[in-house]
Amino acid sequence: LIRAPRWLMLLVVLAGVAASTRAAVVLYDGSPGHPDMGTLWRLAERTRMTCMGVSAGFLTASQKAAVQPARWAKHAEAIAFCAESLLAALRAESEKTSLLAVRRAAVAMAALGEEAGCAIVTPALARICAVAAEAGCAGKPSGAGGGDCAVILCFGDEARSRAAAALSAEGIACFPLSVGQPAATP
Repeated sequence: LIRAPRWLMLLVVLAGVAASTRAAVVLYDGSPGHPDMGTLWRLAERTRMTCMGVSAGFLTASQKAAVQPARWAKHAEAIAFCAESLLAALRAESEKTSLLAVRRAAVAMAALGEEAGCAIVTPALARICAVAAEAGCAGKPSGAGGGDCAVILCFGDEARSRAAAALSAEGIACFPLSVGQPAATP
């Protein structure tokens, strides 16, 4: 993890490492202490980073702030389990189990936010998830961060229309996306 990279050569080296090792490189550009000293640690946990480069000053500041990233591991594992459960349910074409996995992911993300002192599920996101559930769908924070953005899973045009109408009535903008069957692999 590199904060605010400015050197073109650094980016070239990172791209080469990623291409030659099939590694994913995570770049962070922003204040590592905003909104708190746990920001980069949460990013590392969320992305399942195996190597993170930070300054000695950042480590010292994290210690002074009593940041304990390991305490969030159980929540990160719960979120990963929900993602795996969703994938298995979608492959099994189980709508009920798929919706349950999304709802459980929202609960796990809220628990992580509470433990970390960072509102992952804001009141607006909680309302979006509730409206989705009332429409027979399931919602959760997007996981991408950066604001009140949710992913809502609906099965069928009727459920999607109910959710879109209910969200629109709440003044929430929707951007519908339909996903087809994955391409067959050789």
